[in-house]
Amino acid sequence: MERMDFRLSDKDNFYWRYVFDPAESAGPEAVPIFATTIATTSHLVVLSETHVFSGASLNEFRFAFNRTSPIQDSIPSKSIDPSLSFVPGAPFGTIIYSNSLLQTLQLSTLGPNNAGRAFSPLNLFQETDTFSKVHGRHSLKFGADLERQQLNTLGGSNQRGTYRFGGYRVCWLASRTSSRF
Repeated sequence: MERMDFRLSDKDNFYWRYVFDPAESAGPEAVPIFATTIATTSHLVVLSETHVFSGASLNEFRFAFNRTSPIQDSIPSKSIDPSLSFVPGAPFGTIIYSNSLLQTLQLSTLGPNNAGRAFSPLNLFQETDTFSKVHGRHSLKFGADLERQQLNTLGGSNQRGTYRFGGYRVCWLASRTSSRF
């Protein structure tokens, strides 16, 4: 993180701030030898200028740009024989054992997330302007906040293949019998 403040004059102050934030995480799939990894790099930039009109009024303009770039991939933590791949040359695919996407209390998938590697950068542009004025015992503040989000997605299609089978459910039945002699 870096920040620099500048005093341009008695009435104008300016600062900029930059934050670089790389991070990695991994979460297991239904079968623990498969995991989804997410590597995220964030860049956050802020430019701000404050102008003092008088002891009772001031204006602050701020521009911010944030870019978050997550890369998601699903990989096995152990080597899997390439001859078991569904698509030649691609990693092991996914086998789904269910009729529905929403299943509980059952093993519904075997294999990694079949989406493959996905890159989804998010850009956020933000401009704010606020004007503050103190008049007697009253404090007034007016402003505007404009925001634009831009999401780009690359990859993430079914690159590894999927086999889907009907779901199996395990039902436990409990019964109680009593006999009288």
